[in-house]
Amino acid sequence: MTATPSSAHVPVSRGAAVERVRPLRAVMAAVLVLGPLLFIIASLLSPYDMTEEKVANIVADIAANEGRERAAA
Repeated sequence: MTATPSSAHVPVSRGAAVERVRPLRAVMAAVLVLGPLLFIIASLLSPYDMTEEKVANIVADIAANEGRERAAA
């Protein structure tokens, strides 16, 4: 007696599954590419030094450059 795999009796319908996966892959690819790029752009536009430790200096830089802070946000 030979054993047959249980999947041998299940009909394969991949069309619907593939159609659902394609948009998800496109969104995932966009997030993986755009996420880091947008973070880098926001850090470049930021009006204050990211390594600044004194909160008063950060607040003063933001107040002096509100337009750049809005663009970074």
